[in-house]
Amino acid sequence: QHYYITNNLRAMASETARDNSSDHVFDFKSFIRTYRERELLEKDIKSFVHAVSTGAVNDLQLCTWLCSVNEKPLKFSETAKLTKAMIEENKKLEVKEEWD
Repeated sequence: QHYYITNNLRAMASETARDNSSDHVFDFKSFIRTYRERELLEKDIKSFVHAVSTGAVNDLQLCTWLCSVNEKPLKFSETAKLTKAMIEENKKLEVKEEWD
């Protein structure tokens, strides 16, 4: 479950890092604080996925979040919301061979 999410988020970050033209402002520290304090709402997760897909979240921030998820795994409901948000973001994911 985490392997799939990790690879897809990395692929999204990799793909969008080339197109950093977004003016989207994402408060990463607030997102991490929220994640540690309570269950993430759908709007929190959608905002995070959008920030990843537009390049507003850099690789270091994405890795920080993934480490947080490793320490405090996503609840099933959060995983479902994340999957839905990734589908709705509708970005083509390119998984590098090294991640297979």
